[in-house]
Amino acid sequence: MCITVIGYPKSGNTWLSRLIRTAKRGSIGILENELNWVDSSDQGEGPVVVYKTHNTSGLSARQAVYIVRNPYDVVISSFYHNKPWLRNKKIMTFCVGKSVLNLWALVYGCNWPGLGTYNDHYSRSQVNLVGTVKYESLKQSHVPEHLMEILFESKSDFQRAILVEKKEKKINEFRNSGDTKSLNFISGYNSKKNDLWPLTKRVIFNRSYKIFKLYS
Repeated sequence: MCITVIGYPKSGNTWLSRLIRTAKRGSIGILENELNWVDSSDQGEGPVVVYKTHNTSGLSARQAVYIVRNPYDVVISSFYHNKPWLRNKKIMTFCVGKSVLNLWALVYGCNWPGLGTYNDHYSRSQVNLVGTVKYESLKQSHVPEHLMEILFESKSDFQRAILVEKKEKKINEFRNSGDTKSLNFISGYNSKKNDLWPLTKRVIFNRSYKIFKLYS
């Protein structure tokens, strides 16, 4: 059995993939001709293989679930991705400032190079989907009833996966193993939405209003 997790970058694809992998005691695979990030802890020999992707092509041939996240959080997370030096709050406050974040967001916010806007990405993904999951709902341990069995087998398996993949626990595991790449990936800077200017929020909204509709 194969399940594909698709979503816009920084919307929780990796976390949902790992939750499914853990609940179903499977593994995370890499799609053909696609670069992806899979570490040794993601490998396994179970009957279920979970594929994580941002690419919307070829979805008609695979069973897929789409994960969404508040676009403002997606933008902020994207800005700090692979920029560990910006995770220092003092540097961000005194040396860089909110203006750099907003100028970057006006150009690239919810408009990822090669993927288009969040609106376009979501529209292209509506093929052969078994459903849509909200990142925020997962954090509250809530999954739509019709997806619980498909993705996690049962509520108890889902709750077990949540405990295993708990952020604080994973941070300690990566720190103890010396896996700095994974540690930096999961322990990013947490900024507030009020770092975004009204103009920036308007631009982000225009590029992702279809996602905001899911939250209304």
